[in-house]
Parts: sequence; C-alpha cells; structure tokens
Amino acid sequence: MLTILVVAAGIWWFMPSKIIANDVDQISYIKVGNGSTGKQFTITDKDDINSIIKMLQTSNIRKNELNGARSGFSYTMELYSNDGSLYKNLTLMNEKSVVIGSFLYNIQGDAMDFALLNQLEENLAE
Repeated sequence: MLTILVVAAGIWWFMPSKIIANDVDQISYIKVGNGSTGKQFTITDKDDINSIIKMLQTSNIRKNELNGARSGFSYTMELYSNDGSLYKNLTLMNEKSVVIGSFLYNIQGDAMDFALLNQLEENLAE
C-alpha cells in the first residue's frame, strides 16, 4: 500500500500540467500587477484577454518546490469569471517560473512573453 502511495505521489509531483484549463471563455477581465514598477492595470478587451490566455495555455509547467517566503516577482495576475468570482490567481516570478497556490512551478519549453504584458501595461496602467 505504501508503495502505491509513493508511486502515485511521484506521478502527481513530476507530471507536467497546464497553468490554466481550456474552459476560459468565462474569463471577463484580468487584473495585473507589475512587481518591478508597482503599477496595476486591468485587461478587459477580449482580444487582449485571449492573447494572455493563449500565452498561459501553451505553457507546460512542472512542480519545482513548495512556495516558501520569496521576495520579488515580475507580475501578479488575477483572472475573473463572468460572474465576478476569482477564477485563478498566479504570480509570474520570471519568464520561466510561476507560483500557483502553494507551489512554485518551472515553465517547460518557451518562456513567458513579457513583451505583451509590458505593452499592455504601457497602454492601461493607472
């Protein structure tokens, strides 16, 4: 029994996953905060939302470690559903790592496209 539990835990830990699922038609807006500038902005344009979602969906992630006390981050993102409830909260530490819940994940393959977020920040920051 213990062997099965250890194998199952190993599969769960090392199995790649996605940042967000495919059911994202319900996302109505995204709140973003820049950890470098302190600026915050909200993305409401559907094309911009779809660009962000596509970037997040194409990234495979793998658990790296439990998220302990960390200082600094690149971007925080809160994705909200059409009913106003929080769909997903994540912190992009850099182009190759993201914190979701209690875990730090490594982004496999291509890095996040921060140029898109930088451009949106220039256009939308408060």
